[in-house]
Order: sequence, then C-alpha cells, then structure tokens
Amino acid sequence: MGGREGFKGYILQALVCILSGLRNDDWAYIALEPDDELQKVDIQWSKEDDLTVCQVKSTVNDFQKGPVLSILQDLVREVPGASKFTVLLLGNSSSATRKYFSELCEENEENLGKIFPTSIHLGGKLEVKFNPISIDDTLALICNELHRYLSEKGYRVNHETINLIALGLMAQFSRFATNGTKVSRMDFESGIIKWAAYNYPEAMTNDMAGLELLFYNPDTMEASSENCTVYRLTDITEEEIYTNKLIKLRELYFDIDRIKLAPRASTKEQIEDKQNPLRIMPLTDFKSMFGDKSYAGCSENEISQTTAKCKSIVGCDLPVDFFNVGNLEESRDYRLAFPFGGNRAFFGSVEQESKQKMIEEFIWLLDECEDLLDVWGSLQEYLLIPLIISNQSNKLHQDIDLQLQMDVNTELLNGKNFPYPNDIDNIEYFSCEENVLEQSLQLQKDKCIDGYDYRSMLPMKMNFNLPFTRTKESELGYLNSVVERIFDYEEVPGMQGKTTVECKFKALKPKGKMALPSYLLVKSNAPFSIEYELRSNQGAGFTGKLLVKE
Repeated sequence: MGGREGFKGYILQALVCILSGLRNDDWAYIALEPDDELQKVDIQWSKEDDLTVCQVKSTVNDFQKGPVLSILQDLVREVPGASKFTVLLLGNSSSATRKYFSELCEENEENLGKIFPTSIHLGGKLEVKFNPISIDDTLALICNELHRYLSEKGYRVNHETINLIALGLMAQFSRFATNGTKVSRMDFESGIIKWAAYNYPEAMTNDMAGLELLFYNPDTMEASSENCTVYRLTDITEEEIYTNKLIKLRELYFDIDRIKLAPRASTKEQIEDKQNPLRIMPLTDFKSMFGDKSYAGCSENEISQTTAKCKSIVGCDLPVDFFNVGNLEESRDYRLAFPFGGNRAFFGSVEQESKQKMIEEFIWLLDECEDLLDVWGSLQEYLLIPLIISNQSNKLHQDIDLQLQMDVNTELLNGKNFPYPNDIDNIEYFSCEENVLEQSLQLQKDKCIDGYDYRSMLPMKMNFNLPFTRTKESELGYLNSVVERIFDYEEVPGMQGKTTVECKFKALKPKGKMALPSYLLVKSNAPFSIEYELRSNQGAGFTGKLLVKE
C-alpha cells in the first residue's frame, strides 16, 4: 500500500482505533501497526492474556468472498495465539458475501479446520465486520462518541470543538500507525481529556470533573502532574532518641571502665583466694529458695558480639578488662516473680554486682541502637513520594475511591511488610503521641492542602505507665494500630503484572486539595509509573498516569 491509498489506510486505522477505544471497555492496551513482522495486523487490543488482532480494509468496489477469506486466513496464520481475529471491511459488499461470513464465523471446529489449515481452535474467535461507510461517516460517528464520552466525564463541549478534537486525535493516531506505538487505556483516556483541555481550555466547560492525582512539593507548596519530587528518610542518628542513647552509652562506657576487677578464676581454689572477704553471703534458709548458682558475667560469644557492636555504633574499642567481674555468680528462682518484681540474686561483692548491672545495661542500649538502625535502614530503602488529590471543579466530591496501579517489580510499603522494631522502648517511640512515623511519613497540613481525614481513630492507650501493664505485646499491638492507620491502603486484585491498591476519602471540597494517608513508600531500582483512577459520588471516573524517577 502506497501513496494516497497508504495515507487513506492510516486514516482509516486511526478512525477505527479511536472509535473502538471509546466504545469498548474490554482492553488495557491498544496499538496500530504493532510489529514490523506482523504485516497483516493493523490494530491490536490486549488485556492480560487476551489478544485481539484486526485488519482494516477499504475499497471503492464491492468486497468479494475469496479475497476476504484470504485476509482472514493470513491473519490466523500470522498470529495463531490470538484470542480473537477480526477483519473490518469499509465499503460495499453483496448480501451473499455477508451471509457467507456470518455463517462461517458460527461454524464448528471440524468445518473450520477444513478452511483454516491450523491445529488451533477457532470456534467463536472469528469476526468479519462490514461497514458500508466513508471516512466522513466514520468521523461523524467518532464525534458522537466523543460527545458521549466527554459528557460522562462532566464536560460540556460545543459541536465545533468536538470536530476539532476528533480531527486532532485522528492525526495523533495516524502518527502512531507509523511507529507501532502501544497506548494504555489510562493514557488513551487521560490523553483525550488533557489534549482537549490544553488546546481548547475555554470551550471545555466542566461542571463535575476535576479529580486528579498530583505530585506535591511540601517545600514550595506546589502541585504538579509532571514535576516529581521524591524524598528519602534522613539519618536516624540525628534524631533525639538515638543521640540520647549514644550519650548514655558513652557515660556507661566510662563508668564501667573505671571499675577494674580481676578476670574470672578457673578453679575452686582460685575462686576462694580471690573472693572479697566482705562479700555478702546468703543465709542458708534464703539460699534454699534459689536454684544452682552460675557465673554471672558475659560469655565469650556475648563479649565478641558486644565488642563488634560497640565499634560499629559508638565508634570505639572496648578494653581487655571491660567485661571482668571476678567470679560473680547469680541464681534465679521464678517463685520470686510478679508481684515482688525480682527473681535474681547475685553472689559476690557490691562492686562486682554494680559493674555487671552496668555492663548489662550497656548491652541492652547497644541492642536498642542496633534495632533502631535496622528498622530505620529498612525504611530508608523506600522512596517517599508525596501525593495529593485535587478537585478542580466547583462541586463537593464525596465517597472518593482512589485506585493506584504500579508495576509488579515495585514494592509498596504497608502494614503487612512494615519493619517492626523488636525493642519495647523503640516500639513505644514509633507509636507515642506525635510519633516519628507521623512526623516523617505523612504530608502535613499547610495553607495549600488539607491533611488526610482518617476513617478510624487510634485506640486509647491503657497502660498508665505502670510496669506490669507495659508489655512488648501491648506496645506492639498499639504500634500496629498506628501503622495500619498511617498506611491506609488496601491491596486489591488487579491486572496481571501490576500491584493494585485502593484508598478512600470521605470528601473533598470544591477547588480543594488533600494529602494521601501517607507518603507513598515505594522500593524500585528504576523509574516507574503510577496509573490511577478516581471515582466519587458524582459518578465520574478520572484516570491518569504519573512517572516517578529519583
């Protein structure tokens, strides 16, 4: 095909592509001339595993049975894995030809096998459409479909502008036909709205539209669909909770290092020689309440691990005699547990006992710091994407549903994969009033945007700071409530190869903007897109795509 016929073919393909795209909901991607190797395919629709291929033909003469059958056979031969094969004929044809293909498409597998030399099943997969209309007629149909589509989106557009939009879209899709461009449904629909609104802003009157997902820059308080502002969490070592722990660690380090004691003796005789004569010896009756005594100092493994942690966290080496507590022993008995508050007794000097308790506190603080660094380090792997929804209309939108779709190779942080801390103090730090999660992972209200209106309240904390009511389980349960509230996104079934989540908003005032429940925290090794759809009580669905790159 060349010259005028080739150009006419591109125009017809573009017209059919636009018309079918507006009429048919059962597709996710559409392409014109999708592959140089597929010479018989003019238009291709795809959705998950379903693939529909189509060839468009036009002629000033009547379509004949033989040539049309050859077109259909070539299409089946070229793309045997397709779910549907369509031949669209624009022009005149005899009633006999139309009847033949109508019956052919209803034939059983056995009869189809005689006509199509292939092993694939073709029952219900063949379609031949006859449209005795011209380019002008097709363009008029597209104008009607555009008017219907834009009306559903809340736009009032005059007839003249509808014609201009249709001609512009036809030119755009004619260009796509020269390079095999694949267009997603979201791009297709949002492209129509954005292209028309950009070129004809005064003619595009909108009473109910205007819901849009946008990037937001909290520093400049500017919203945009193009300029992506992403962040990463700052270093936790600058936070007060971490610096306070480091100060305490250094204080303990010097306090422990001042107490110089002998290492553990290896024999009973050495033990008796080195024991402090002023040590506190338990009474016989008191001793009987405890089990066997054991060495109270740190094991070689504990010493090795603590030394490595201290080097990494505090930045210093521990002296050789740092862990020396002589031959301090301990005994435990769980009969002295709650409500008396203790089940452990030391056997040795006061100085030995004091040093061992400080060593244990030193180790606990190192573990707390390590736990805090691990949790924060996991969170720092995610991009923080500040997003808002915007209402450009003059109407109140209520019961808003936002659906987000991202490539499956991206990882979205939510309550299910949140890196919970292990230490009870860290757990409480992440869940306290005005906690670091709310301060660091949420867009805060400013003069341009409203904060997210959460659908649930946090449960009341009931431990009253009493030791026996403050447990790791209770603190972890409360933190889980905080995390679930902040990451108020629900994962839902979506397209294959996509991660799909939903978020709900109670209402958004006219011309208003509102933050999402939190920054969108996404882990990805490459730029990726966020496809979205917004629906509200106004009944309109607004779609679009944002490109995210660091």
